[in-house]
Amino acid sequence: CDGISPERIILQSIGRAPLIAGTPKMLRMLYHEAERIVDDPTFYSDLLDQEYIAAKALLSNLRAIVLDEADRLLRTEAVAREAEMRRTTKIAQRNLEEAEAAGMDISKLPLPLKKKKMKKIMARPTQTELLLRDLPIPSLNEVQIVCASATVGRTLRRQVMQLLGAPSAEAAATLVTGDDDARVKSKD
Repeated sequence: CDGISPERIILQSIGRAPLIAGTPKMLRMLYHEAERIVDDPTFYSDLLDQEYIAAKALLSNLRAIVLDEADRLLRTEAVAREAEMRRTTKIAQRNLEEAEAAGMDISKLPLPLKKKKMKKIMARPTQTELLLRDLPIPSLNEVQIVCASATVGRTLRRQVMQLLGAPSAEAAATLVTGDDDARVKSKD
């Protein structure tokens, strides 16, 4: 196995395994390697038939994606912080404009963040979002995505909505909880 990439070693070992688990970063690397092998089987002079078969199966048999601790795998916390910051900035801007219109001293009011500063604060995509973007499927609508989290809420559902390009959170995800889940009852 000297000189063989970790992705090729994994491809050799998975064969036609029905379930593949791993970190989003490693799965992205694995999918990229599978694409390279299928697109150009001559890329590796020592390519094994089982590697090619495994790569082809990996690229064509994706049916479901399970995200455990989805709130940590997606940018839900960063998205919530961004939304709160935008809301706070909007309020500060409105207060500033109202104070100016009323002729008040605005030197003691908090200033809204400048657009340039706002761009720096924006969250970068997580490895999970990059994996979902790079999957070898025409659309995420063609696979079932199961998001498991102890803190399923509006922010996570909104994030899934954005990932899928769905018109609403209800169209993007179905919330499945226990009958006695107090958090859900309080929202009804």
